[in-house]
Amino acid sequence: FIRSKKNSRINQLNSEKITFFCTGDLTKIKKIDYQFSGIECVINCAARAHVLNKEKHLENKYIDKLINIERNIIRNIKNKNIRIIHISTSKIINIKKNKNHKTTDLYTRAKLESEKLIKENFKNYIILRPPLIYGPEVKANFLFLMNIINWNIPLPFYKLNNARSYIYLENFLDIILKIISNKKIRNKTYNVSDGQAVSTYTLCKLISKHLSKKTKFFYVNKKILNFFFKLIGKDDILEKVLGDFIVDSKEIEKDLNWKPKYKIEEGIKKTCFWYKRRFNISK
Repeated sequence: FIRSKKNSRINQLNSEKITFFCTGDLTKIKKIDYQFSGIECVINCAARAHVLNKEKHLENKYIDKLINIERNIIRNIKNKNIRIIHISTSKIINIKKNKNHKTTDLYTRAKLESEKLIKENFKNYIILRPPLIYGPEVKANFLFLMNIINWNIPLPFYKLNNARSYIYLENFLDIILKIISNKKIRNKTYNVSDGQAVSTYTLCKLISKHLSKKTKFFYVNKKILNFFFKLIGKDDILEKVLGDFIVDSKEIEKDLNWKPKYKIEEGIKKTCFWYKRRFNISK
């Protein structure tokens, strides 16, 4: 297990007899002092998802810095026949629809360039494009949404009928394990999801139910919400909340003979169970 720095979960890795190695900042080109010989498969989960405001005007430099992660993999793994499972993002689907890449966020553009590097430099790769991954230890916007619901803050999503795909962590790990055990598939790019697209309203109701909350929802016209989010400079969050984003995983389901083990409600229930334990919520 290779990561850029130590964190509080290192003790857990030790207890489970998982060997780990810390490299330092992977966005800087470096020699990794680790022997990759004898390793059959590399799973690249390394990424930096959030862009600091001071970096947004340095677009090309930021993207170039991010793909140094893949450059480090290429530079340090001499055996280009090694199997590599590269975790990308389903946001790339939108790039195919939108010819003007300048309107796509920097993280997604960097991921697209990373995919190209993997395809050009390895002879046995699988690229996975998940949507938002939720489950225990979830962070960022999903955790923020859970906090809001836990705090009983009313939400303006009443009967919002958009449709968005997600994937539960254990479903995603199950896909990776099946890929590792299936030597036949190679050099493929797959979109992956739970197979159920739900509205933001439905998602919030499920979280509310399994946090034992009675969240109040109210209706606000989409145009008003649109104006408000733009006013506070949060257009990106607006699209994530109100927009449709459906990820079709039929191809990987067919190739791996795979079906999600957990439906979205089961995944939300398990995530809420973790949340209650993590934040000492008694109910």
